[in-house]
Amino acid sequence: MSSQLLAEFFGTFALAFAIGCNLSQGAAGGSSGASTGSSGAVGAPGASIGGGLGPTSIGLTLAASVYALAEVSGAHFNPAVTLAVVLLRRLSVRTGVLYVCVQVAAAALASDLSLRLCRPPDGAFELHPGDALSRACFAEFLYTGLLCFVVISVAATAAKMPIQFYGFAIGLSIMAGGYAAGSISGAILNPAATLGIAITSSKNFGAMTAYCSAQLAGAVFATLLHYLMRPEDRCADRLNSPVPPALVSKLASEFVGTFYLALTLGLAIILKVEHGACAVAAALTCMTFVLADISGGHLNPAVTFAVFVSRGCVSCRIPLLYAAVQFLAGIAGSSTALAICSGKGVLSVPVQEDRWNMWGCIQVGVAELYFTMLLCFVWLSVANVADKKLSDFAALAVGSCVTMAGFAVGHISGGVLNPAVSFGLALMGMCGQVAHAAPLLILFVLCEFAGALLAAAFFFGTRLKIRGTSDHFLNAEQCKH
Repeated sequence: MSSQLLAEFFGTFALAFAIGCNLSQGAAGGSSGASTGSSGAVGAPGASIGGGLGPTSIGLTLAASVYALAEVSGAHFNPAVTLAVVLLRRLSVRTGVLYVCVQVAAAALASDLSLRLCRPPDGAFELHPGDALSRACFAEFLYTGLLCFVVISVAATAAKMPIQFYGFAIGLSIMAGGYAAGSISGAILNPAATLGIAITSSKNFGAMTAYCSAQLAGAVFATLLHYLMRPEDRCADRLNSPVPPALVSKLASEFVGTFYLALTLGLAIILKVEHGACAVAAALTCMTFVLADISGGHLNPAVTFAVFVSRGCVSCRIPLLYAAVQFLAGIAGSSTALAICSGKGVLSVPVQEDRWNMWGCIQVGVAELYFTMLLCFVWLSVANVADKKLSDFAALAVGSCVTMAGFAVGHISGGVLNPAVSFGLALMGMCGQVAHAAPLLILFVLCEFAGALLAAAFFFGTRLKIRGTSDHFLNAEQCKH
């Protein structure tokens, strides 16, 4: 037990120290770029890790610590994660309490040291950057839930998961939340770090209670999602017996994954996050990794359409269900982003007004068509081919397509590459009376589905063997119904 507690202390200290150092840079105006796409605080003074490379620093710190200490203590480093694991009955309550005590002590020490070392201008950290506390807590709830869900999916599930990439998947969930919500709440996502910041700064005690409550509620939310998608984990006698996922579990996983994509992109658009492409790619990569064994991890109607065409199934019932759920999730994620950022700006497909002409529309259409084709082709090639040996890194390959598109054509079309997300963004734009939102919706969706069709054609031309026995999507039994 002593070695486990020491591991939790060391890992939590490293994580909280990274958070503190990056928050101090944000307080100095060096890490938040949400309002202008460059350095500077958002809306009001306060620490933020939403811009710059702060979330990357924290995510890599967590990933490295997880790889180093997962075999010793499980590498929680976060009371919210510990609560989720206890609720899953993978850890005793007594051990969980000891873990939390050690985590809080380590975070307080690390926060004090980072405060003394980095010396933010006002001499203290702020838990949220001047935003409405309720919206900041809602962001903490959602992204702490994402973090906990990823952790328990890769580390505590009874299903057989790929193991080499798990640390990076956990770190990427921090990056997604940090870039997307850093300028809203600071993206702490850790009750121990929250307490450490409040204790060492001798302020923020009111916000501390709200933050910790939201973060712990996120852990409960993640546990409920886990049981919804992996109901077999509720039965101890079935832990070692793989159970094919039910259709409800598949649809739930597609909804949750697509929701977080739409939410993250929506926040990045409204707040003009400097590295928004990194946020969306991080969310896509970690969610694809943890949901692939349930639904296949499509999270995109274009991918679902490409898979359907490449499989040649006679029934379209399941693809239509997937697409319907994805479109609903796109609307839910976009509307949630708009609610969190109420008053900060409008939300629509990210096309500048000066591109609303024939040549501009051609540019937007070609950009979305080409990079959606690339995304779907990569997905088919790494996740849909027989005897493929890249299963552990298939999610990274898929996420890389979003990164390259975001940086390459983000200034043209935003690099959305997802009809469900495009639909949600355009619908929010139409509700907000944004000019040309409806025509752009048609342009985006048509070009993205056309890209998926081209990807399936190239896949047929380059690959002769496809995986016909996978039970994640359209296997032989499902095609008969």
